[in-house]
Amino acid sequence: MSVFYSSLVAARIGVKRLVLFTLVVSLLLNLALGVTIVGMRPEVRTIILPPTLAQEREVWSFDDEGPSDAYLSRFALSTLKWATDITPQTVVSAHETLLKFVDPAVLKTFDEALTLQARQIKHEAASSYFAPSQVTVNRKALRVDIKGDQTMMIGNAVTSRTPAHYVLTFRYDAGRLFLTRLNREDHRDE
Repeated sequence: MSVFYSSLVAARIGVKRLVLFTLVVSLLLNLALGVTIVGMRPEVRTIILPPTLAQEREVWSFDDEGPSDAYLSRFALSTLKWATDITPQTVVSAHETLLKFVDPAVLKTFDEALTLQARQIKHEAASSYFAPSQVTVNRKALRVDIKGDQTMMIGNAVTSRTPAHYVLTFRYDAGRLFLTRLNREDHRDE
């Protein structure tokens, strides 16, 4: 009897209708807010400041299209240093650092090539140094061409100094760059 009585009282004072009206209005407002948020896609830009900003006056940034030319250039130069500036003592740690930035899809291939290179460097007690002279960035293709001189040394003696042209390509995913290719090509003056 009390259940019947309480529902009768609730019906008379309009509580049921008020709760239903409030839920419908809330649902419509949430739907309108959702449509507004999806319709307004704000530009997201992440700005990364290099530690030497005071000297360089260069800002690294990401926007909806990916990393800026300056960021791609610096990232490619750093990545290439881990692959080319090596000694028998540093080759393993340099390669471990490089592999942290390699695309997981090509990680095994890179690991095998770097392991072979490390064995050769240690066996020959050789050192390698690359001095970049020109960097060309293709932002849309996430490709960086780096030209310069490759120096090979055994002990303190320079055994060779040759022009080199490296091509690095990247994949951009969720604000992070992954190295997908690092090849040495013939040095060509264009």
